[in-house]
Amino acid sequence: MVLSATMEVFQQKGGFTIYALIVVNALLIISLGPIAYYLNVPWFYVVAFILVGARGQSLFILQHETMHGLISYNKKLNEAMGILLSAMLGTQFYTGRKMHMLHHRFVGTDEDPNIVYHGINDKRPGYAAWIFFIKNMLGWRLIGLVRSVARTVFAKLGIIKPPSQPAHAMLRVTSREQMIDLAALFVVQLVIFIGMSLVAHPLIYIGIYILPLSTLTCLFEALRSFSEHVLPLGTASNAVEEKRGFFMKASPLELFFISQFDFNYHHVHHQYPNIPTLNVRKMHEWKLANDLQFKNTYIERPGYVMTAIRYCLGKSIPGEGIMLQPT
Repeated sequence: MVLSATMEVFQQKGGFTIYALIVVNALLIISLGPIAYYLNVPWFYVVAFILVGARGQSLFILQHETMHGLISYNKKLNEAMGILLSAMLGTQFYTGRKMHMLHHRFVGTDEDPNIVYHGINDKRPGYAAWIFFIKNMLGWRLIGLVRSVARTVFAKLGIIKPPSQPAHAMLRVTSREQMIDLAALFVVQLVIFIGMSLVAHPLIYIGIYILPLSTLTCLFEALRSFSEHVLPLGTASNAVEEKRGFFMKASPLELFFISQFDFNYHHVHHQYPNIPTLNVRKMHEWKLANDLQFKNTYIERPGYVMTAIRYCLGKSIPGEGIMLQPT
């Protein structure tokens, strides 16, 4: 009964804080460019670029909340917020949500769509691993998004053959969902471009909006996803590793740039995906105080950057799994 009552408290959605965070972070990423333009101070352009990248990552985490339906009890409002945030970030809500739900269901397996970000077959320690992060920092995801959107638009216009539906049924989006994603992406980006052009300059949209989101934000997101899920030796040696129950001991800088709003308590999110991110730290602390076995359900890892660096250098990290011997 105590756990049930506690879970109800931790599962509470909405409230002023989450909406304020969405508004503040959204306003920051669209206003810092024009502010830098009017100040016209070289160093502030650099500051604006970095801050847009960091606040873009915070919007990714807030967008993640909408994918789990954790912003509001109102399903339509939750989806509307998800579509808007996704469009601001240059992503697609319905496609992303289906991929994320599949990630939770099949985390770490070949059916996990996020394996591209934390699988080791194509990013072994050394050159390949460093290249993975460099590609994300240089706009690799933006290139992929442009290609995907172009293929979809050309297919709708009958210019090319429609791409085949994903093999897994859970990844398939309806034509309506696809059109909503594309329309939102086009309209939101057009509005932001026109707004920045009118109040500042068209190049501000490119330089202090698109570029930081497609470079710094993508790098931060790659570091987060990789370090929270990678098994360096390839195969889980216990249930905690299998479920990716990793608690990231993030530094204050990492909490600002990479994993905002206590998202570094990622083990809690995988155990209780229906608890809003703003409550995962409280849930962690409550479980520590009331469940003697809770410490056995997660593994502490060093910060995101240190985990990634140690992996790239081929050094040991907590929760590295095991390497199966050939039979």
